[in-house]
Amino acid sequence: EGNFVSLTRILRSCNISVIRFCKKMINWSDMMNFNDDMRNKLNQLEGSFNVTTAVFKKYKTIFEEIFKCPSAIVPSRFCGKNRKNMKKQALASNDVYHFCWTLFVFIKSRFSRIKNDLINSYHLLLVCIDYCFGAVLTFDNALDIINTTFYGKKFFSF
Repeated sequence: EGNFVSLTRILRSCNISVIRFCKKMINWSDMMNFNDDMRNKLNQLEGSFNVTTAVFKKYKTIFEEIFKCPSAIVPSRFCGKNRKNMKKQALASNDVYHFCWTLFVFIKSRFSRIKNDLINSYHLLLVCIDYCFGAVLTFDNALDIINTTFYGKKFFSF
Protein backbone atom coordinates (compact mmCIF):
# COMPACT_ATOMS: atom_id res chain seq x y z
CA GLU A 1 0.00 0.00 0.00
CA GLY A 2 1.09 3.52 -0.67
CA ASN A 3 3.64 2.85 -3.40
CA PHE A 4 1.15 3.48 -6.25
CA VAL A 5 2.70 0.94 -8.61
CA SER A 6 0.06 -0.64 -10.80
CA LEU A 7 -0.18 -4.36 -11.41
CA THR A 8 -0.03 -3.71 -15.15
CA ARG A 9 3.29 -1.90 -14.77
CA ILE A 10 4.73 -4.73 -12.67
CA LEU A 11 3.62 -7.35 -15.19
CA ARG A 12 5.07 -5.41 -18.11
CA SER A 13 8.36 -4.88 -16.30
CA CYS A 14 8.63 -8.56 -15.42
CA ASN A 15 7.25 -9.70 -18.79
CA ILE A 16 4.89 -12.26 -17.24
CA SER A 17 1.20 -13.02 -17.62
CA VAL A 18 -1.42 -12.41 -14.96
CA ILE A 19 -1.96 -16.16 -14.53
CA ARG A 20 1.74 -16.79 -13.96
CA PHE A 21 1.87 -13.82 -11.58
CA CYS A 22 -1.05 -15.18 -9.54
CA LYS A 23 0.56 -18.62 -9.28
CA LYS A 24 3.85 -17.09 -8.14
CA MET A 25 2.07 -14.87 -5.61
CA ILE A 26 0.16 -17.83 -4.17
CA ASN A 27 3.41 -19.80 -3.84
CA TRP A 28 5.08 -16.80 -2.24
CA SER A 29 2.18 -16.29 0.16
CA ASP A 30 2.53 -19.91 1.25
CA MET A 31 6.27 -19.49 1.87
CA MET A 32 5.82 -16.17 3.72
CA ASN A 33 2.79 -17.31 5.73
CA PHE A 34 0.61 -14.39 4.66
CA ASN A 35 -2.50 -13.73 6.68
CA ASP A 36 -5.90 -14.86 5.43
CA ASP A 37 -6.90 -11.36 4.34
CA MET A 38 -3.98 -11.14 1.90
CA ARG A 39 -4.65 -14.65 0.58
CA ASN A 40 -8.31 -13.75 0.01
CA LYS A 41 -7.28 -10.65 -1.94
CA LEU A 42 -5.00 -12.76 -4.13
CA ASN A 43 -7.78 -15.27 -4.74
CA GLN A 44 -10.21 -12.45 -5.60
CA LEU A 45 -7.70 -10.97 -8.04
CA GLU A 46 -7.23 -14.32 -9.76
CA GLY A 47 -10.97 -15.00 -9.84
CA SER A 48 -11.74 -11.55 -11.23
CA PHE A 49 -9.13 -12.01 -13.95
CA ASN A 50 -10.53 -15.43 -14.90
CA VAL A 51 -14.08 -14.06 -15.11
CA THR A 52 -12.97 -11.04 -17.15
CA THR A 53 -11.00 -13.25 -19.54
CA ALA A 54 -13.97 -15.53 -20.13
CA VAL A 55 -16.31 -12.58 -20.66
CA PHE A 56 -13.84 -10.91 -23.05
CA LYS A 57 -13.76 -13.99 -25.26
CA LYS A 58 -17.56 -13.82 -25.54
CA TYR A 59 -17.41 -10.05 -26.04
CA LYS A 60 -15.30 -10.34 -29.16
CA THR A 61 -17.70 -12.89 -30.67
CA ILE A 62 -20.83 -10.92 -29.84
CA PHE A 63 -19.36 -7.61 -30.96
CA GLU A 64 -18.29 -9.01 -34.33
CA GLU A 65 -21.79 -10.36 -34.89
CA ILE A 66 -23.50 -7.04 -34.17
CA PHE A 67 -20.97 -4.54 -35.49
CA LYS A 68 -18.51 -4.64 -38.34
CA CYS A 69 -15.17 -6.00 -37.20
CA PRO A 70 -12.88 -3.35 -35.76
CA SER A 71 -9.74 -2.93 -37.81
CA ALA A 72 -6.34 -3.76 -36.40
CA ILE A 73 -5.22 -0.18 -37.00
CA VAL A 74 -6.85 2.40 -34.77
CA PRO A 75 -7.61 5.42 -36.97
CA SER A 76 -6.85 8.92 -35.85
CA ARG A 77 -10.03 10.59 -34.59
CA PHE A 78 -9.00 14.08 -35.69
CA CYS A 79 -7.25 15.57 -38.72
CA GLY A 80 -5.01 18.60 -38.52
CA LYS A 81 -2.61 19.99 -35.96
CA ASN A 82 -4.48 22.92 -34.46
CA ARG A 83 -8.01 23.22 -33.16
CA LYS A 84 -9.24 25.36 -36.04
CA ASN A 85 -8.33 22.72 -38.62
CA MET A 86 -9.63 19.75 -36.62
CA LYS A 87 -12.40 17.87 -38.37
CA LYS A 88 -14.15 15.14 -36.49
CA GLN A 89 -14.15 11.88 -38.38
CA ALA A 90 -17.10 9.52 -38.53
CA LEU A 91 -17.60 7.10 -35.68
CA ALA A 92 -15.49 4.00 -36.26
CA SER A 93 -16.11 0.44 -35.14
CA ASN A 94 -12.89 0.60 -33.11
CA ASP A 95 -14.28 3.51 -31.12
CA VAL A 96 -17.41 1.58 -30.17
CA TYR A 97 -15.37 -1.56 -29.44
CA HIS A 98 -13.04 0.20 -27.01
CA PHE A 99 -15.77 2.33 -25.45
CA CYS A 100 -18.05 -0.64 -24.81
CA TRP A 101 -15.29 -2.72 -23.19
CA THR A 102 -14.09 0.24 -21.11
CA LEU A 103 -17.66 0.88 -19.98
CA PHE A 104 -18.01 -2.77 -18.95
CA VAL A 105 -14.72 -2.79 -17.01
CA PHE A 106 -15.53 0.52 -15.30
CA ILE A 107 -18.98 -0.59 -14.17
CA LYS A 108 -17.74 -4.03 -13.13
CA SER A 109 -15.05 -2.43 -10.97
CA ARG A 110 -17.67 -0.34 -9.15
CA PHE A 111 -19.72 -3.34 -8.00
CA SER A 112 -17.71 -5.66 -5.78
CA ARG A 113 -20.44 -8.33 -5.77
CA ILE A 114 -20.01 -9.14 -9.46
CA LYS A 115 -16.20 -9.06 -9.72
CA ASN A 116 -15.94 -12.85 -9.51
CA ASP A 117 -19.44 -13.71 -10.72
CA LEU A 118 -19.42 -14.99 -14.29
CA ILE A 119 -23.18 -14.91 -14.87
CA ASN A 120 -23.72 -11.37 -13.60
CA SER A 121 -20.60 -10.17 -15.44
CA TYR A 122 -21.93 -11.67 -18.64
CA HIS A 123 -25.29 -9.98 -18.11
CA LEU A 124 -23.52 -6.67 -17.48
CA LEU A 125 -21.62 -7.16 -20.74
CA LEU A 126 -24.88 -7.67 -22.62
CA VAL A 127 -26.28 -4.50 -21.09
CA CYS A 128 -23.20 -2.52 -22.18
CA ILE A 129 -23.41 -3.92 -25.72
CA ASP A 130 -27.13 -3.13 -25.86
CA TYR A 131 -26.46 0.41 -24.68
CA CYS A 132 -23.77 0.92 -27.33
CA PHE A 133 -25.98 -0.57 -30.03
CA GLY A 134 -28.81 1.76 -29.11
CA ALA A 135 -26.45 4.74 -29.02
CA VAL A 136 -25.05 3.91 -32.46
CA LEU A 137 -28.59 3.71 -33.86
CA THR A 138 -29.14 7.33 -32.82
CA PHE A 139 -26.13 8.65 -34.77
CA ASP A 140 -26.83 9.65 -38.36
CA ASN A 141 -23.52 8.68 -39.92
CA ALA A 142 -22.72 5.70 -37.69
CA LEU A 143 -25.16 3.14 -39.09
CA ASP A 144 -22.50 1.91 -41.51
CA ILE A 145 -20.59 0.26 -38.63
CA ILE A 146 -23.52 -2.04 -37.81
CA ASN A 147 -23.31 -5.49 -39.35
CA THR A 148 -26.18 -5.50 -41.84
CA THR A 149 -26.66 -9.26 -41.65
CA PHE A 150 -27.28 -8.98 -37.90
CA TYR A 151 -29.45 -5.90 -38.12
CA GLY A 152 -31.54 -7.21 -41.00
CA LYS A 153 -32.06 -10.73 -39.59
CA LYS A 154 -32.90 -9.74 -36.06
CA PHE A 155 -35.00 -6.61 -36.49
CA PHE A 156 -36.68 -6.70 -39.87
CA SER A 157 -37.81 -10.31 -40.15
CA PHE A 158 -41.55 -10.06 -39.54
